[in-house]
Amino acid sequence: MEIQVRGKRSPIVLSPVGRLDRVSGQTLEARVSDITGHGDSVLVLDCARIDYINSAGLRALVLCAKMCQDKGGSLIVADLEPQCRKVLEVSGLLTIFEHYPTTQAALSATALPGHRQPGLRSVGRHRTAMKVEERSEGPVTVVSPVGPLDDEGARILETQVSRIVERGEVLLVLDCARMDYVNSSGLRALLLCAKACRQKAGKLAIAGLSPECRSVVDMSGFLSVIEYHETSEAAVAGFR
Repeated sequence: MEIQVRGKRSPIVLSPVGRLDRVSGQTLEARVSDITGHGDSVLVLDCARIDYINSAGLRALVLCAKMCQDKGGSLIVADLEPQCRKVLEVSGLLTIFEHYPTTQAALSATALPGHRQPGLRSVGRHRTAMKVEERSEGPVTVVSPVGPLDDEGARILETQVSRIVERGEVLLVLDCARMDYVNSSGLRALLLCAKACRQKAGKLAIAGLSPECRSVVDMSGFLSVIEYHETSEAAVAGFR
């Protein structure tokens, strides 16, 4: 994939040309990593000449957004070709990416006073803060997040899981049946919680994702590294 870069300081415009798949996704990730590594963290992805995107490409977009977010910036998507836009809509990612119909509109938005979008965003109805419930199923602790796994929810979940692991309970099932939203911070929290369990020779499994949340988690590639079950009962049984 050819990627044209315009601008010497944030916002930087990236214009990929061709297919966004596994190989080209890695190329895009490498370019974004290089740019954010030099201190530029607000990027506009001009998608006018991307003519195809698959799940690996979607995962690349999420990872690029996370790189920008980790540096305090954002990845903004612009000028999606209709077929590619449909893929993002079906995956659920279009509801959480900041996106604009044209690159110029995206650049104008970044120039507005107070513009501050963390790469992936929550839109739509007002969301209440997450609550986390827990219960014991023999040696397994079932953790149930209730509400949105957004920036605040991610911090709440990470803190709760950290406390549980510190108690020596390292076999965890994350029952997501009542989790109604996940963004890039939430995805990162899932990985950190799984890592916390592994570091104590334990394990974390995820269960019961809603279709919208599952599509975001699945398209990001996270279900290839974290065990998933359709129900919390199946996940608990898996530990036995």
